Amino acid sequence: MGKVVVPAEGDEPRQVIDGIHKGIVSEKLFYKVQEILETNLIKRNKPKAKTRMEILSLRGVVLCSNCQSKMTGSGSRGKLGKKYFYYHCNECSKERYRAEKANKLMELMQERNVGYLAVSLGFYKTLFSAPGTSTSSEIPEDEQAQMGLTEGLIRFSIGLDDDIERTYQIMRQCMKEVGVL
Repeated sequence: MGKVVVPAEGDEPRQVIDGIHKGIVSEKLFYKVQEILETNLIKRNKPKAKTRMEILSLRGVVLCSNCQSKMTGSGSRGKLGKKYFYYHCNECSKERYRAEKANKLMELMQERNVGYLAVSLGFYKTLFSAPGTSTSSEIPEDEQAQMGLTEGLIRFSIGLDDDIERTYQIMRQCMKEVGVL
């Protein structure tokens, strides 16, 4: 006798019932396949790891220098199976940057006490933000363009600083280390 899988619906659980046809595979093989299918379904519905989202935290903030579109992010596997994450442009497909490098720039500037990545610049310490996607995002795009306010612009608000030259040199060094300058 063959087997038929009746999926769960509402309060009713999933069931395997005897069919009226002759089975074309053994009962043992049928249940082994059902187990594999169930495992695959669980894996497919499992949420992506939080670290993958954190590594692409600048998605939608970084702009393509070629077409000015917001860059998205995704991962790909190298030849040895290691996962690498990139910011890339879906519009013109001409730019692609390692997420690790872009994120490292922001981390370096925070570690070196240049300032903090922030949405609002109302603080006494040095802060930096992407105003096109945060504080000025409500301004129509044509007005932003007239103002010279692009989404890729990073705005620095230099706070109370007793050595501005040192702060500037640290910022330059961070950008050089990451390969932006």
